[in-house]
Amino acid sequence: MQNALWLYKELQEANLLTRSISDNELNDLGQSITDGTNTRVPDTRNRTQFILTTVDNYFQQKELIAKNDINYCTRLNDILFFDFNNVRLSGTEKFIRFTPAIQRNSQESGSNNLADKYK
Repeated sequence: MQNALWLYKELQEANLLTRSISDNELNDLGQSITDGTNTRVPDTRNRTQFILTTVDNYFQQKELIAKNDINYCTRLNDILFFDFNNVRLSGTEKFIRFTPAIQRNSQESGSNNLADKYK
């Protein structure tokens, strides 16, 4: 939701929107951003295009964009990919931690005809 609000304010300040949006539309915008970012696309470049296309389709369907130019595209890209929010990843993240340690192991053995001795 924070991305949607930030995106909306940035586009509004740049006079790239035709009108203001309601709270429900802002929630729907946040949902379209979430749908785009949570859909698994293996290739990074294709994933970027998918997210931008998903959000742009929302703006086009609601007829919110006044002018679809380079300013709109760069602001959309910057807000969606260079914000300071934590990235939500799909799948599993595994971490391995190694703790260095020094260990001494000594083994001695001896034998004579009567008994074996292990230490």
